[in-house]
Amino acid sequence: MPVWSQHLGLDDAEAEKVEKRGRYIAVKTLIGAVVYPLTHVKILFQLGYEPFPLAPGKFLWFFREAYFLPNGFKYAKKLYDRHGLRKLYAGIDASMVSQFSSGLIDVTTSVLKIFTVEISLQYMDRHYPEIGGKPINLDKEESEMSDAESARRVLRFAIRESISRTVAVITSRPFTVIMIRQIAQIVGGELKYHNVLSSLRLIGIEEGPKGLFSGVIPQLIAEYMSIWGIQFIVYGIERITLRAQQDAIRSNNKEEENFVVSTRKMLHLIAPVFVNSFTYPFQVVSTVMAVTGSGLLVSMLPYSPPFSLWQDAYDYLLPVNGLKRGSRIFWREHCGAVSVGPDHELYAANKHFVMLAVEAPLRSDECLTAVSVRATNSFEKLHDDSMLSMTSAIGVTHESIDNSNIKSITNLSTKMSSLPTCSTNDETEEKQHYSVIEGSDLAEIDDYDIFANKLITRMIDNLRAKHLNEGPVISIFNEFNKVFIREYDARVILMRRGETVSEVFPNWTMNAFNDSHLYMPFDLNMPYNLREREKNDDFLIDPPLTNISAHFAAQLAFTMTNNNLPTIIYSGPEMAVIQTAREFIDGAEIGINWLIEPGLVRYFSSDEPKPTFVAQLQQETVYTMEAINNIIGKETAAEFENRIEKVISRLKFPRKASTVLIAEDCVINAIIQKFIRNGKKLTRKQQLTITKRIPRLSLIHFDIDSSGRWKPSSASLPGLQGNTPSMFNLPDVNFLIRPAQDF
Repeated sequence: MPVWSQHLGLDDAEAEKVEKRGRYIAVKTLIGAVVYPLTHVKILFQLGYEPFPLAPGKFLWFFREAYFLPNGFKYAKKLYDRHGLRKLYAGIDASMVSQFSSGLIDVTTSVLKIFTVEISLQYMDRHYPEIGGKPINLDKEESEMSDAESARRVLRFAIRESISRTVAVITSRPFTVIMIRQIAQIVGGELKYHNVLSSLRLIGIEEGPKGLFSGVIPQLIAEYMSIWGIQFIVYGIERITLRAQQDAIRSNNKEEENFVVSTRKMLHLIAPVFVNSFTYPFQVVSTVMAVTGSGLLVSMLPYSPPFSLWQDAYDYLLPVNGLKRGSRIFWREHCGAVSVGPDHELYAANKHFVMLAVEAPLRSDECLTAVSVRATNSFEKLHDDSMLSMTSAIGVTHESIDNSNIKSITNLSTKMSSLPTCSTNDETEEKQHYSVIEGSDLAEIDDYDIFANKLITRMIDNLRAKHLNEGPVISIFNEFNKVFIREYDARVILMRRGETVSEVFPNWTMNAFNDSHLYMPFDLNMPYNLREREKNDDFLIDPPLTNISAHFAAQLAFTMTNNNLPTIIYSGPEMAVIQTAREFIDGAEIGINWLIEPGLVRYFSSDEPKPTFVAQLQQETVYTMEAINNIIGKETAAEFENRIEKVISRLKFPRKASTVLIAEDCVINAIIQKFIRNGKKLTRKQQLTITKRIPRLSLIHFDIDSSGRWKPSSASLPGLQGNTPSMFNLPDVNFLIRPAQDF
């Protein structure tokens, strides 16, 4: 008897069984390493990542024409050509270099799951043999038992197998989550999750146990459905075919008996496939939920809306046929929406968009076709007030916005069939053009603003009531609401800039510009035209806003102004920050003073590329553009915080009114450090979660009293979910918890 079996208290039979299982695990590990690319590909299928063009063809069974996605092997080959073997294996060879291989997570998961199932079954057999029923008739053949005896044995096995699988799934889930996130990093080119230990620690710090076990519920549901479905289908097959076989034996029909036996074997093989068609959707949901909260590109718009519950993910994927992603390796027919790429090929459109419809004539320079960057001078014409950005982020110039009615439309899929086209015909240009979504009502009213208005008004009124005894209170009335502000207080609203194109499409300039320096947007979430720059790579260092983020910035302003009445906006000099401010002002529909302060630029480390800000400012600022261009990349983190403190101390915040300050997350954090926490050091967890704790377009409210003290005022605006039409107006409760108290 081996020594290890003595330590575990196993007898000879049990030790032999474990050794046999160990050999099986070793073989499975080897095979798993060989076919790991297919596991990698299947995870990307389930996440909806389809970066390769569709191919026309005929469907095998009905010989009808259809569009097909690359099969699993072609997909893996294209990934290999684009990213190399190392990415395809997701780090299996990394253990040979300096760290434990992230690719072995899949192998580790399988081994751990098998080993846990085996140990849990052995443990139950030794100590709890009566769980699920008494251990009787275990060695009998199916033909030797009655229907009731067979049913009891099947029921006992299903109960015990469910317990074992539950233990195995829960034990291996953290490793499964890491594996999926490691693979998902290829979508955005991230390097966040390196190895098992650091990934476990990172997820624990950022998300806690909830992150480590994200998606475990749908995985358990799939396991239970598989166990119980297969067991009872096999039970029915056995009992029915047994009767048919007995009839054939009694009639002495050998041919019929052989046919029944063959049929039984075939049905045994078909049963798992049949059950898998019902369990697979939950496997997809489990994979999608595994990246929720990770901060990876694939977990955010436009790739996927945020999901707080797995049921939300299920409801989102159901109408777009997303629950069958990756169910087939071959003949992957695409039945959903398509988009046209910059190479004029058709691609699967699996992304989630909030579309815009513009009820205004579109001139030839406003169409969704290629725009010459060198020929675009709308910046000089429209943004003489030092605006660094392109023309309006929603695709029309600000001149036309003033006379346009813009409505937001939400749909789960984007159709490319009726985009506006350019024409030099005057008669054609006089007609109205729309960005149409099939099945959508352009006149549909969005009640989000009314809902959020009432919610924020109630929150602010409740908070004001708590401070009535701290000083005189004045009431400001407008058309909709009554807002209370203490007479000597100044309201400051810190707002992070919106989502940038680089955050959604890393290295997007490689595909967005052709050899003739023509800008060709390859996605509807990209700006329709850009201003001229010396190098295209400058847009990666200082990127513009996405169309969706520009729209949301305007929506936030439209909702917030009725409550907070901002009179002035301060912003940093980054392109995305300036565009956020511009869209905010356009959405506010009231006069707001705007000052671009170069001193509010974000922190640049010494080893990262730095932009050169060249805007001509028409007002006095704390720092000049020339001074900031010389400072960034040379200052320490402490010097950066001191710079922000100096700038904020010299800015003017009018009393009895609100001021909005728009900047990057590190700038907002520096303000909170200096004026709320009084320089108190952040914990390691707080440092690692700055970006997550200050989401894009989040609003943090403070009041500055007469003595200059900053106090938390109210929670920020709820986030727009929009997972399904029925859930569009529900607030994201996570956005109601701002970090003012936790910083």
